[in-house]
Amino acid sequence: MFNEIFKRNIKDYKAKDLMVKNVITLSAQEDLWKAQNMMSRYNIKKIVIVTDSKKHPIGIVSLKDMIKFVISDKTDRDLHEIPISEAMTKNLVMAYKNNVITHCAKTMTENNVSSLIIVNEDDSKNDNYSLAGIVTTTDFTDFFSENCIGLTSVEKYMSQPAFTISIKDNVSTAAQIMLEKKFLDLWLLTKMIIKIIW
Repeated sequence: MFNEIFKRNIKDYKAKDLMVKNVITLSAQEDLWKAQNMMSRYNIKKIVIVTDSKKHPIGIVSLKDMIKFVISDKTDRDLHEIPISEAMTKNLVMAYKNNVITHCAKTMTENNVSSLIIVNEDDSKNDNYSLAGIVTTTDFTDFFSENCIGLTSVEKYMSQPAFTISIKDNVSTAAQIMLEKKFLDLWLLTKMIIKIIW
């Protein structure tokens, strides 16, 4: 049944079919100010950190990582004084570009991550993986929205009850409600905090 909604068998879809190939990267020596500017410029949530040769992924930094680090940092440094290496996540969750998308989705779910670094298989022998792309939850959403039209209804998956506030309320009020009701969208809250502090 599930395979019938796709143009071809679900097992024929690989990470390379979904991944973004032109990945925005920075080196670990760059600073958080540059990372934040790159995220704003390209409207992305994460940046892959690579070696100087720009081939091998060694970390990933998100806006959430940056905020958590700045809040916990006791040195009172500005963003342009903090190297990405201090804030980035070093334990990467990766998949090969020829892994089927069901494997990729399972890997992301099991590791509770919203992105998957995609690497080339031919580098696995020496553990010196080269970057092929990145797959995010947004890529999966786009993929299924294009391939699963009419499969089910929103009613089966929507959250209830819905909480609302006035457009005149403060951002801090929205954040407080999200925290109290425990339906916090961490990315949305992060964006709220950025708007408040910058």
